[in-house]
Amino acid sequence: MKKIIKNLTVLIIITLVTASFSACGTSENENYFQEEYTADLNSYFVLPYNKIDGEQLSYHVTDSSGSEVELYGNGFKASDEKGYHFSVNVKGKSYQSQVNIADLSKPEIITDYDYRYILKGAKFTLPDIKCYDNSGANPEIKLILKHGDQNTDISSEKEFTPEETGEYELEITASDSAGNSAVKNILYKSTENSEEVKKILMYGEDYGLQQADDFISINISHRSDFGYGGESGSMRLIFDGTNVNPQFTIKNPIVKDWTNYSEMYFYVYNDTGDELSCFFNYAQYLYLPKGQWTKVTVKNLGTLGTSSSNALCKQDFTVNDVNGLILMFFAIPDKAFSGNLYLSSFYLSA
Repeated sequence: MKKIIKNLTVLIIITLVTASFSACGTSENENYFQEEYTADLNSYFVLPYNKIDGEQLSYHVTDSSGSEVELYGNGFKASDEKGYHFSVNVKGKSYQSQVNIADLSKPEIITDYDYRYILKGAKFTLPDIKCYDNSGANPEIKLILKHGDQNTDISSEKEFTPEETGEYELEITASDSAGNSAVKNILYKSTENSEEVKKILMYGEDYGLQQADDFISINISHRSDFGYGGESGSMRLIFDGTNVNPQFTIKNPIVKDWTNYSEMYFYVYNDTGDELSCFFNYAQYLYLPKGQWTKVTVKNLGTLGTSSSNALCKQDFTVNDVNGLILMFFAIPDKAFSGNLYLSSFYLSA
């Protein structure tokens, strides 16, 4: 009797194991696709598979009206708000799925600048704010001006007047009909100094210059105890004697569009021990004597993107967005040089 039970137990185990291996190895029973998928409105929807077990798949996609949808690569632009249907054959079996459409993307907020000096007591025009949404509709825009513990809704205003010095923050919120929201903040520094309002590049780290040549080593730092005029510090460029004609590009200026300005200027202290000159965009240059602050003025700003003989400079920037504008220093006579250059903030003049 015990032997019969033992044999029966073994038979049951063998049967279960065999059934298990049969189910795992039967690809006909596998479902490769979900019944429904969700795509972001007006985005590129990628179909689930390109190949399965080496078999190249061929999808047939239709929109809500039954019209065939053209595929780009392994997907399509999901612009039909009512959704899509696709069918595909895998190993002789037909699969069908629905692609539903939902607005999942936040609006995009674009402004002319992220930081700006403003004059205390003077009316200041709010920035040109552009908002885009994947739905094609205009998002709702809300503007909150923050200063200290005060939050003021200025959504219906076109300008504001800072009554105090210090920092003001403009919070821009864009919301679409699907409930997606995006937030962007612009920082304003209110000052009584009319000269500060012209600043576009500061001697600190956030707004300044970046090295254009990756193959040379130049230390860009901040010196807090040495500056031009009323500025407490300066941007310090440290040269080690191995650099010939080092190049820099303007990085993240407060004002990117120089169309409405006649000139840009800044001050340089030459502490290298050599007579130097500086070039802007290979087109305008100025002599920098040793041991003193020299004002560098760049005029005819509207021609900066077109007057250069260097084709790369023309491609790197335009007067509408000067990120990438070339600033180059060279010694007289032309050679590598060592020592420090100190740069003030950069200013625009109307």
